[in-house]
Amino acid sequence: ERRSWHTRHPLAQLAGQPGISPDVLGHLETHKGWLEVDKLRSMSPQELEAHFGAGKVNRGRLRPADIERSLMYLPVLRAETELRPITRIADPPAVVVRVDVFLSGDFTWSSRMHGGVESWLVYAQDDKSRLLHFESLMIRKEDYEAAHRIRFHLQIPDPAPPPFFLFAESESWIGLHTVAEISFDGLVLPASSGSHTAVRDVPPLPLEAAL
Repeated sequence: ERRSWHTRHPLAQLAGQPGISPDVLGHLETHKGWLEVDKLRSMSPQELEAHFGAGKVNRGRLRPADIERSLMYLPVLRAETELRPITRIADPPAVVVRVDVFLSGDFTWSSRMHGGVESWLVYAQDDKSRLLHFESLMIRKEDYEAAHRIRFHLQIPDPAPPPFFLFAESESWIGLHTVAEISFDGLVLPASSGSHTAVRDVPPLPLEAAL
């Protein structure tokens, strides 16, 4: 467990790492300086220097390249999803969809910081924040960059609803989560079976007909 409060920036859990000085954290945790981890990771050293320099961080101790390397220790996952319709339901009109989620580590693993295993809570919600699926995921150092598949099934209304969202939240690092959109746009649904054949009123055959 990291010694930190949920109100602090996630980067505070790396305090003491090269580049993560009190000045840098102090600027991050101001209203104007706060940036999400994804945004910080997408910035070049030059952009990091401009951002923290604007916050009057002591330039003599500002090392953007060190900040960039330290950011990569925050355990963030890469997520990809695949959808496949399975079958239709007539009443009420709905479709059963199989969802495959592939999660892989998008960070630098350090045995000192991460140990041998990291774990995440993985769950899916609809556009009204209703929980649709929930499970835990444990990833070991040996295969953290490989794709780990999670499979579940959803029953969605027909026509298709707005996108759902998948979340993967770290169980040991505060404020670190991955969000992936599950969009049903372009999903080719199974053809409707149409109306059923009417049952005819046919008298039963005598028992002798089966012998």
